[in-house]
Amino acid sequence: MIAYPCKICGNHINRPASDSSCSNLLKHAARCINKQREVATNQKLVDLGVSGTGDIDPREVPQLCAIWCAEAARPFSALKDQSHKNILHPTVVKNLPSSKVVSRSIHMLYTAVQDSYREVLKEHTGTMYIGADAWQAPNGFDILGIVIYCLIENNRGQFELEAMPLDFILLAKSHTGKYLAETVCLVLEKFNVQNKICGIVTDNASNNSPMSILSPYGTLKKKKATGNRTNDDLDPSDNSEEDEEEAVAQICRYKDDTGLSEEEEEHTSEDHKAEESGKEEAELTLSDLEDLSDEDEENDLYTSAMCKQSLAKFRAIACKLCKSPNSNA
Repeated sequence: MIAYPCKICGNHINRPASDSSCSNLLKHAARCINKQREVATNQKLVDLGVSGTGDIDPREVPQLCAIWCAEAARPFSALKDQSHKNILHPTVVKNLPSSKVVSRSIHMLYTAVQDSYREVLKEHTGTMYIGADAWQAPNGFDILGIVIYCLIENNRGQFELEAMPLDFILLAKSHTGKYLAETVCLVLEKFNVQNKICGIVTDNASNNSPMSILSPYGTLKKKKATGNRTNDDLDPSDNSEEDEEEAVAQICRYKDDTGLSEEEEEHTSEDHKAEESGKEEAELTLSDLEDLSDEDEENDLYTSAMCKQSLAKFRAIACKLCKSPNSNA
């Protein structure tokens, strides 16, 4: 028995000394060549640095889902899509968080990175810009989004514009220019960048002016002045509360308020008392009936004879109706 080492795979091929054919050698060489071709065209996941998923901790699933929704800008409801569940790990599918849990997790992550990002903005020496926009979400809430833009120099010496959301505020009042300016100012003070902002941009021109001055802002409504009316009556602060109530009523969601105010309750109670007093006045007593029965007996036009005539007419009409062909219809 003679053993020949293969130059491709290194394995030894046994060949009897009495055998003069080389068929086994050719078959082995063909197999090794085919294996080399497959290895050249296909790559294993291990060669690319991909290993097995291993065990997934169920406690990490909410955090992973929150990071996925935040980084990919995906809606929270996308986690519940059946097509998305089909590509997830069974442990992840079993422990998928709800939309409220994802929202709370993102809020916790944002709170955790606030301090570190505040230090990053503190060390930044370039220009900064603020973008603000207020809108009404489909669920009816008014939200103000604030984004900061910074010019950052990369490793190649080029400047890039980096955008980072600072905060999302749930508005409690009408998003007028003054209210938006005050809210943006509070957010900038929280990150300690109120003195580093070079420009602020909003979605319309009416909000850009109060954003730049950050001073009391209001619109003066022109009214027809009378002879007894002075300039003090044109003060916009007189109608500020009314304007705010009107604006809030326009943007707030519809609420089925069945309760009554104090004035309406007083009016309804007075009307109820008036109706009760009217009913009491309209009630008749036995003495009133006796007085009515004694009055105008001689002048009463509807007598017993007229009653008999009326009954006879009703009887004739009833007989005609009974004999008519449509009586059974």
